[in-house]
Amino acid sequence: MAAPEPLPSTPIPQRHPFITNAVPVGVGGFALTTFTLGLYTSGILNSEGTVLVIALAAFYGGLTQFIAGFFALARGDLFPAAFMTSYGAFWLSYDALLLYVVPHAGAAAGQAVFIFLVMWTVITVIFTIASLGTNWTVFVTFLVFDAAIILEDIGAALSSSGATKAGGWVELLLAALAWYIVMAEITNETLHRTVFPLFPFRKA
Repeated sequence: MAAPEPLPSTPIPQRHPFITNAVPVGVGGFALTTFTLGLYTSGILNSEGTVLVIALAAFYGGLTQFIAGFFALARGDLFPAAFMTSYGAFWLSYDALLLYVVPHAGAAAGQAVFIFLVMWTVITVIFTIASLGTNWTVFVTFLVFDAAIILEDIGAALSSSGATKAGGWVELLLAALAWYIVMAEITNETLHRTVFPLFPFRKA
């Protein structure tokens, strides 16, 4: 008796045609929340208004960016997926840090903030190295991100308002670069031509 033929397997598509580029959505959330935070940490606006950042970090920088990361994952875009899910979680955990950890940590509140920032510095450096596989704009954006978070590390470790304010100014630059990426991704894809270049690396 002949063995039954195996059922044909259904190939899993590498990219779903109905899922478009999620980068403008997720990075847009990152940019706006970062810019707003920079307005306060730089000292441009009264620090008492920082509560606005909590709202943006929860819904646009956090939840929206996190969801966008899963759309990028379904599309097969590893770097954007990893970035947007990670930093969507960053903003959500930032809210948790301010609302739950700091108020209950007592004398160790400063230490908790420092540890939080250092751990995210490590993750950001990893992404910076990985961004060497993307383009110059993304790579430079991550270098600026490194500078911003390291300055915030120093500010938290030494209770230095000067370092924290400097970090805030760098955050504004970081947000501007992220917004440029958003503008380039949307405009270039919509118009089907390169209007705002992202400056790809030259292949050897």
